[in-house]
Amino acid sequence: MKYETRSAEETFSLGRALGEHLRAGDIVLLHGDLGVGKSVLTRGLARGCGIDEPMPSPTFTLMTAYKGRIPFYHFDLYRLEGPDEYFEAGLDEFIGGDGAAAIEWPEQAELAFDQCLEVTIARVPGNDDAREVTICLRGLDARADELRAALEKGGEGMNILCIDTTGPVAGAALMQDGAITHEITASHGLTHSETSLPMVDDILSAAGIEPKDIDLFAAVAGPGSFTGVRIGVCTVKGLAHAWNKPVVAVSSLEALAAGAFGFDGVICPILDARRAQVYAAAYRFREGELPVEVLPMQAVALDEFAAQLPQGERLLFLGDGLRVHFPRLRELLGERAVAAPAHQCYLRAAAGCYLAEKRAAEAVPSHALEPVYLRLSQAERERREREAQ
Repeated sequence: MKYETRSAEETFSLGRALGEHLRAGDIVLLHGDLGVGKSVLTRGLARGCGIDEPMPSPTFTLMTAYKGRIPFYHFDLYRLEGPDEYFEAGLDEFIGGDGAAAIEWPEQAELAFDQCLEVTIARVPGNDDAREVTICLRGLDARADELRAALEKGGEGMNILCIDTTGPVAGAALMQDGAITHEITASHGLTHSETSLPMVDDILSAAGIEPKDIDLFAAVAGPGSFTGVRIGVCTVKGLAHAWNKPVVAVSSLEALAAGAFGFDGVICPILDARRAQVYAAAYRFREGELPVEVLPMQAVALDEFAAQLPQGERLLFLGDGLRVHFPRLRELLGERAVAAPAHQCYLRAAAGCYLAEKRAAEAVPSHALEPVYLRLSQAERERREREAQ
């Protein structure tokens, strides 16, 4: 069986689909060059086995065990010096028993089994992100139809919940099977701490699911209002920690840019950062891809940001800084500066779900989720000034 994936996210989803059908005693051998995506596919296998905790690269660990619907044993034998070391470490005791085993670099221990799934991942010439994944079933012919159907299904079934409280408009959205099924936005004067959890509750109730059914939580982690960023990040961290689920941090600026798909120039999200600054970045958007960064996220004076932008291209500005700053942008950039319509000027949590799905393979534990501020808060600045006196 041969498949082509176009991104790390698709490789992860392919692994997840296969992992959902792994049984106790199954062995998956993973072959491929360094950095080709074996660990990405392994994380997908683990997710399919019910492993919700993130899986860091083993690096110096030969084997890591995880608990899911069945035990999952992840072997990385890259640093193994030969078969003797494999057996001396007792690693063979974890093979073919009560759980499934995924073994990267099995050739280091000269491993071969009568019954196993052998996966080979190779780069596709001319496309840095694409991979050719070949799966051979050795001694498992009776399960061929089941596994082929699972792989054709792909990564269906993932529930992603995103919360955004970084700006004046708060939002929450649910993605199921790659489609946005529920979304709520609110800008009615209540604080985001009052609105975020009720929105989540309404979405989950409407979908007929519970927090434990969420596979991946996403937080729009900033930049934005310092208080708003903290509310959203802490809410997601609390929910993910309570249910032992992984999280993905989403940039507010990239999420705004994702909502402008189809614009043929440079997309420039700007948020009013006060103190004569904006939070800003610049992106391009190509079909089937994530926004491509042109200028990195920064807290910067408006005129300085405008001076960094590419020459001779149309520039689409959007975000809550548009109303305040667009007249000055027109003075600086002329007709190249285009103002996005009102419905594109606020961040949608649905865009956060989209970005989180694309970056599912980069999920981290809840405790590792960090806010993105870009500059010190006023309280921190004042504290440092007092200490410097």
